Amino acid sequence: EFDHDEFRLFFLGEAIGHQVSAMNDRSKAELFSTFRRGLLPKQAQLAFTRAVLRNRSLEPLKVTELLFDVGRMDGQVSYTQENCSDLAIQLIDGIDCGGLIVSNFAFGVDSLKGINLRNIVFRRCYFAASSLESTKMTMCSFDACTFSQLRLDGSQEIVKAIFAECKVESLICAGGYQEIWDPVDIARKLKEIGIVLESERPVGVGDSKGYSP
Repeated sequence: EFDHDEFRLFFLGEAIGHQVSAMNDRSKAELFSTFRRGLLPKQAQLAFTRAVLRNRSLEPLKVTELLFDVGRMDGQVSYTQENCSDLAIQLIDGIDCGGLIVSNFAFGVDSLKGINLRNIVFRRCYFAASSLESTKMTMCSFDACTFSQLRLDGSQEIVKAIFAECKVESLICAGGYQEIWDPVDIARKLKEIGIVLESERPVGVGDSKGYSP
């Protein structure tokens, strides 16, 4: 028993960090059993991320790949997938993903907020409503993905990010409270912040080694 919920969540995150440390099939089974029970609170997610980064024997990208393997053990609309995707995207924050391809995953609310994504490909993924406040994207590709809502505030930094056959259901722009639903207006706003739409992909973007959307 814990007197304070924050301590319970801290030790929950630490325990999950211990589960992942073996990086084998047993780790996957234990994580699957834990993740399918419900969504992990943010405090537990943060404790897990810190536990992994503190463990010098673990490579964040390898742990990310293991988390995505665990997520594939369940359906796209599941606690398992959302927990795995939430934890994975925090672990790859700021690191070069080497062209890692993530397919058929669901990401939770504000999963893209404040994240620094580099050299990664998302295919047929679903993103719940998310702010792009302080978000950075460099050499990222989103292929046939669906975004429930994107909120812009002017602080995002986009360098060679491609949306290919993606659907952005709605958009809220910096300084505005009006939600944009029209696909033409949404496309125009996306281009204004530096996102390359499929029909305007420049030669060479997406063709380099390790980056093949």
